[in-house]
Amino acid sequence: MIDIDALHARLRADPLTHLGRKSVRLIQPYEIGYEIARARKGHSVLPDPIEWEGFQKWVETRYGWTAEQGCRQNALGFAELLSVDECSAFDLFFELREAARTTVIGWLGQTPISVENVINGTRRFVQ
Repeated sequence: MIDIDALHARLRADPLTHLGRKSVRLIQPYEIGYEIARARKGHSVLPDPIEWEGFQKWVETRYGWTAEQGCRQNALGFAELLSVDECSAFDLFFELREAARTTVIGWLGQTPISVENVINGTRRFVQ
């Protein structure tokens, strides 16, 4: 079954086909549209080993940054803030996502663990 990481892999491999250009600003709208199309066909929501809120928290903790500190309201905007253009922000977003996924999940096939437990230094598995 496809999950959000597989969808991201397709976006990274060929952003022009899926997004029209290599832009970090188009990732979340694409995901939302993809989910809406799946729902209209009767499919379930794509599983995501790291939900958006968990990823956001991981980025904030890693960089000592919060959405309240500036105009950027999420990890996509943060990637854009740290980059010189949308194209490099696109690459940085996926690098951040991969680093977060590796930190939170560990190795492939492992049950996902709580982002809060990783941040706090404990690795308790989510049931």
